[in-house]
Amino acid sequence: LQTHGSRQCRFRAVRLKKQKKSVNICFAVNEQYALPLRNAIYSLVKCVNTARCYDILVMTKGLSDEAMTKIRRVIENHDNVSIRFIDMSIYEKEYLDGVIPLQHYLSVETDYRLFLATEMFSEYEKMIYLDCDILVLKDVAELYDSDLAGMAVGAVVEYSFRFWDYCKNPLFIDNEPYSIRSYCKNIVGVPSLEDYFNAGVLLFDLTLFRRLTTIEDMMIALTQKHFLMNDQDVLNHLIKGDFKRLDVEWNYLNIYEFFREGNNKELKEKFGDERKTVIEYSADEMNAEDFYSDDPMIITISHFGYI
Repeated sequence: LQTHGSRQCRFRAVRLKKQKKSVNICFAVNEQYALPLRNAIYSLVKCVNTARCYDILVMTKGLSDEAMTKIRRVIENHDNVSIRFIDMSIYEKEYLDGVIPLQHYLSVETDYRLFLATEMFSEYEKMIYLDCDILVLKDVAELYDSDLAGMAVGAVVEYSFRFWDYCKNPLFIDNEPYSIRSYCKNIVGVPSLEDYFNAGVLLFDLTLFRRLTTIEDMMIALTQKHFLMNDQDVLNHLIKGDFKRLDVEWNYLNIYEFFREGNNKELKEKFGDERKTVIEYSADEMNAEDFYSDDPMIITISHFGYI
């Protein structure tokens, strides 16, 4: 029984599938991100090793039966891949009620990954967490088998903060301006930009992670700190740079294209090589109906406000 303030919530353990060489993978999603999740899982199963089993857990709340059916359909003809959906309604109500992300593009479901520290996953020793807005280009079993060198978390350094640092755009917390470096050091509590990781792709040693922190610790940090990146900042705040640095190939953001043309020698050496992949449309694998509802007109607005 774990408590949060005066409230109590019993976590029901997710049963571990007894599979040989199982690769455990976790996502969090809502109805609006059901399509990106389908694309992520589709790309994932295209890269799987037939000698391994892949146990996919999807944490969600109120996901429609139609969306779940379409997601399950992605793994048809892949007997070594399974998908299960975990209803997070009761846990969200007990722990995240009233928590509103400061960034408009974040939803409460992004905080679900914090529950990996609870007894809900007590039967699991290791877990990959993936954001649902990704494409997988390599067998994630290779990531899963990575040696964490005795650390609780493996992650890729948040190199996009270098772009923020380059632009010198201020962040405002309680009407006080912060550079991205001072924000990481003084608000999040990590020594430097190099000690801050992106939480979109994570590899957990769950046994060590449960020893390192509790859901109570993370909820206190989430609700009492003015974190712009929500759960990502919470994890960085608690881990304080003590994580296994994974190769950037496991979490490559499109903003890194900027570094290929920049003057920073370190970043140019790391990201200056030519692209090795290309995304092409394949009519036999994609349908336009997957992307747009049957409306007479669609208006798209860019983040700069162009129609």
